Amino acid sequence: MNWYYLVDTLQKFLVQNRMKLKPLLIVSALVAVVMIISNPSKERYSYYASEEFSEMGKDFLCSLDIPVGNFKQLCGVAIPVGKPVLKPIIEALVGQLTTPQNFFLFSIYTTDLGTKKYSTIAAFGNFYMFK
Repeated sequence: MNWYYLVDTLQKFLVQNRMKLKPLLIVSALVAVVMIISNPSKERYSYYASEEFSEMGKDFLCSLDIPVGNFKQLCGVAIPVGKPVLKPIIEALVGQLTTPQNFFLFSIYTTDLGTKKYSTIAAFGNFYMFK
């Protein structure tokens, strides 16, 4: 394909549709600014991920079939009681095990827990974890 022809065709299209493209460019710029401003920090991710991993750990531990008294009932009570003590530790650990990639409009956080890697997309102030 002739690049000169392609550039010339694109230039003609832009000139003919200039008035139609202006609102689209303005809206696109506004969305980009909102995305840049609302892109969550690594600290916010560490807080979010510590909550997620705490919940995953609780679900895993409480699902174990351990034949000791009422383990499942005890697990459901003991873990929430210990959460305030463990949460800062988990949050610091997640911060150390996480590699951020900041693309300004959004970020990708990868947390390597040794046996499994978790990737999370952060955009518009929210997190979307792929488990």
